[in-house]
Amino acid sequence: MTTSPSSQAPYYAPPRPSRSFAKSWAGPRRRYAIDDRLIEIDLGHWNGKTVDEIRTETPEAWDARDADKWGYRVPGGESYRDAAARTREFLLTLTGPTVIVGHGASGRILRGYLCDYNRHDVAHMKTPQDTFWEIRGGREKAI
Repeated sequence: MTTSPSSQAPYYAPPRPSRSFAKSWAGPRRRYAIDDRLIEIDLGHWNGKTVDEIRTETPEAWDARDADKWGYRVPGGESYRDAAARTREFLLTLTGPTVIVGHGASGRILRGYLCDYNRHDVAHMKTPQDTFWEIRGGREKAI
């Protein structure tokens, strides 16, 4: 995700895929920063499980989250609302155009803030794993 050519060091979410990308993209001479506020949403007890496993093991919890994906806090984890609060804190620290590399839910939240989408739409946006988003003037473009 980018807001235009970077005038700040790029920021990356902590998990390894982002760091691997950071090292390959940035190379040895480019600066980048890891920021924990960009970490993927914590799915708590659901981490590492398939959707089918979650639906079978905790159908009531699955249905509750499906009814309110933004506000429902996963058992042992967090809600989109929780993740959005830390993402917003990160965005408030930016002082200019920035490259941000993140993950599915965190990317949706970033796009939601930067493009002023409503929270229901943010929680249900498609997030292709092979797409970069350029955001300028509150509009996104897949690149």
